[in-house]
Amino acid sequence: MRTSEAEIWQGTELEENVSLLDAGTWIEVELPEGATTIDSNYVSKCKRGADGEIVRYKARYVAKGFTQRPVRDFEQTYALTGTLPNL
Repeated sequence: MRTSEAEIWQGTELEENVSLLDAGTWIEVELPEGATTIDSNYVSKCKRGADGEIVRYKARYVAKGFTQRPVRDFEQTYALTGTLPNL
């Protein structure tokens, strides 16, 4: 991450990870044989107030569903899963 705000954005990613873990939204499982994974990423956004000033930095962990391919996995429905960094 090459920005003067890198530490802020890394903090928002950690905040999102902790939020997902605290909510108990996922469990770790083995990938079934023959299954493929879909990559994931963080989407970052500055939340702004009515005056346009930055109120909060926010990151969301999302699956890259656009990487699905016809025949291979296009008919499958995926829930967001991922490998989160060790906290």
